[in-house]
Amino acid sequence: MSKFAIRALCESLSQELAPHGVSVTHICPGYVATEIRQLDNQGIWHSDWQDPISPRLLISADQTAKQIVKAISRRQREQVITNYGKLIVLIKRHMPWLLSWLISKFQIKVAAKPSPIKH
Repeated sequence: MSKFAIRALCESLSQELAPHGVSVTHICPGYVATEIRQLDNQGIWHSDWQDPISPRLLISADQTAKQIVKAISRRQREQVITNYGKLIVLIKRHMPWLLSWLISKFQIKVAAKPSPIKH
């Protein structure tokens, strides 16, 4: 399911469940410092794989968990965890043309290609 589809599902569920006192929080975690990028499509861990994400963009799992719990307890509709993620949301909402220009200028990948599944 795409990120856009997840956001739409959260919004839909939020509307449907609100009359019953249930809140839905859409979490946008960004890059969390875990070993998940060292797992292949079969769930096999590769200790020799280097994390392709810059350490400056990573947030610890502990910090992420604390922000998620805080957002849920405050019944927030959405929580963007990382500072760079918050900046991207700000640019997208108020200057979408700038985000498009940055993506094309710096040839930023907007979606990673999935790894081939080995049989």
